[in-house]
Amino acid sequence: MNINEIFETLQDNIEQDELKGELTLCNNCIVWSYDLNSEEVEVDNEYDEDEDFLFSFESVSSEEKLMEIYHTDIEIIERIIDHYDENGWGFSEPKTLKTSISFMIQ
Repeated sequence: MNINEIFETLQDNIEQDELKGELTLCNNCIVWSYDLNSEEVEVDNEYDEDEDFLFSFESVSSEEKLMEIYHTDIEIIERIIDHYDENGWGFSEPKTLKTSISFMIQ
């Protein structure tokens, strides 16, 4: 399969909300990227006043969150490529900035 066919296969076989990151076809590679600033925050204000609430906060750094999202999404992408293609496409190492991460499929 060529890069265009791989891109179409990924789009056809990944549910809309399955990946956190975004796939973009760019020349002869596919770029996956994710930015923490694009994340939608949901606030749930409904609670039962009779329940005891325990508030605990886990401090997770931006880099840890980016790497967690990267590992989740790359597993999905690799599974689909392995299933539909035998050419052994290469994945670049992830590159992180303050709030974003990306890698290429070549």
